[in-house]
Amino acid sequence: GILVVIAVAVWSPWKSVHGPDVYRIGDTQTMVLLAPSEVSFSEDSVFRWNRLTGAGYYIFELLDKELTPVWKSDVLKSPRFHLLLEIAQKLTVEETYFWKITAFTDEGLKMNSGIKSFKFKGMKRDVQEIPAF
Repeated sequence: GILVVIAVAVWSPWKSVHGPDVYRIGDTQTMVLLAPSEVSFSEDSVFRWNRLTGAGYYIFELLDKELTPVWKSDVLKSPRFHLLLEIAQKLTVEETYFWKITAFTDEGLKMNSGIKSFKFKGMKRDVQEIPAF
């Protein structure tokens, strides 16, 4: 008899490669979670990742040390997220947290980044209060 083997491949242009922080779209794009590794709440508390061609928007998600979701953003049009005071007030100082990004195309495809850890360093206290007159 003749044995016939049929191989079926499922192809997606958005797939994971090279570990948890780097994801690739097709052969040309990668999704890299860029910063930070430590966070103190201030005006410069920014989470950044590279912009993906074809991504219509992003969702930022914050996870605790057990990888349980703590907070999820609304639609983000740019590849950055400023830590909000309402979130920072709920975090424990010196605790490790994780974050990830989900990118969505206008056609409905999505790509999840890996996760990246950061240590929350507390509320930055070097901003002086302006006295009320």
